[in-house]
Amino acid sequence: MIEENDAPSPLARPGARRNARRTTARPESQRIGRPVDGGALVGRLLDAPTRRFGFADARLVADWASIVGDEVAAVSQPLRIDRRSRKLVLRVRPAGALLLQHQEPQLLERINTHFGIDLVWRLELVQGPLPPRVALAAPPPLAAEAERAIAQAVVDIEPPALRRALADLGAAIKRRTPLA
Repeated sequence: MIEENDAPSPLARPGARRNARRTTARPESQRIGRPVDGGALVGRLLDAPTRRFGFADARLVADWASIVGDEVAAVSQPLRIDRRSRKLVLRVRPAGALLLQHQEPQLLERINTHFGIDLVWRLELVQGPLPPRVALAAPPPLAAEAERAIAQAVVDIEPPALRRALADLGAAIKRRTPLA
């Protein structure tokens, strides 16, 4: 019969010492469940489908409007990158093809600056219709009672620009629908 004092120590098992060390808190830099940037996750999700079309990185498609500007993004869409010839193939509305042809040096500079490398040397323009842009719905109107409550909450805040910004933030929060 084994008495309580004769029971084997938990450290006597193989690997027990290693497991005993794991019970201590890990330093912040080694934690497994640290917060992750949502944009990085979306980029990783889009990387596999976009590689199929010749893109090394989904950032070109996702950031297209911020890379080339709203005017150019409204008439063009990146289709694929030919790695051998370093050519970016763009689908362009027929009316915008001449604009892009004239702006090719500036567009190449913007794209390469965005990525920090000489990713693209030439543009190939393929004329055709673009998929329709999805327009965001206008936010629902705020109830008069909610507007008064927000105005009352920020009435003493100075300067006026800060007061307007906080009132807009409060209105945006009030408009949100609860998650179901």
